[in-house]
Amino acid sequence: MSGTELLLLMVSVSMAILLVATLMKSRQLYLQRQLIALDPLGNIFAAQHFKIEDSRNHGSKRIIVLGDSRAMSWTSPALGPDVAFVNRGIWGMTSAQVLARVDTDVLADDAAAVLLQVGVNDLKMVPLMPGSAEIIVNQCIENIREIVGRCIANDVWVLLTTIFPVGTRPIWRRVYCAEKMSGAIRRVNASLLRLESERVTILDAYRMLSNGNGSVKREYQDGFVHVNARAYQELNESLVRMVSLKDWSRHLSHHSTKDLAGRNPSVKAPV
Repeated sequence: MSGTELLLLMVSVSMAILLVATLMKSRQLYLQRQLIALDPLGNIFAAQHFKIEDSRNHGSKRIIVLGDSRAMSWTSPALGPDVAFVNRGIWGMTSAQVLARVDTDVLADDAAAVLLQVGVNDLKMVPLMPGSAEIIVNQCIENIREIVGRCIANDVWVLLTTIFPVGTRPIWRRVYCAEKMSGAIRRVNASLLRLESERVTILDAYRMLSNGNGSVKREYQDGFVHVNARAYQELNESLVRMVSLKDWSRHLSHHSTKDLAGRNPSVKAPV
């Protein structure tokens, strides 16, 4: 086989591999789109995953983890036998979808606290829809404010985490203009920091995980959007300190004396 023939063979094989990879990715995106249409709130996943979570979490103080895949990947911290760390995160969720689930996943659960990490799936759309960037960012902020408001209106302590930074940008993400996404994350986080109050505690995950240039520290990175177990370990150290210092009496006494039917999820508390 001549050098030219070998080169042509290598090019043909490379193109075939690229074509197969493209088709597989297209199929994956198609399935994701159809799943969202079929189950926009993730109820199919919730029916399976949440049952497993409930079977292994017991404790008088229930902390519900709410949000997207970053929340779903949050590992359980060592909070003590009386605290149940119940994960209600669902991959792919936007802030609007999480808002639609807050009544069933948090308020109906009679949670004493909620740990919230959401927003990155909203802000992924900023580079793809630059003309709608302002609307996307503002709607994300408003949705998170609404989630927080519903929780504190029902005496649920909110552990509000700022949106994680994204990872170091590979070439194809640079074409995707990921710096616009990072800028949107910083804008939303600036608004979230202003929500801190007696009933809202801020866990500034962005500051803890960022390298200072809009990306997650390399030692915490797991792909473009996600972080690794070491990152969650660092976050959990801060979370454990916050929980250990919390006076739970307000939340637990309220929940033990008030029937769930008396709750009013529609009430917006000032945040």
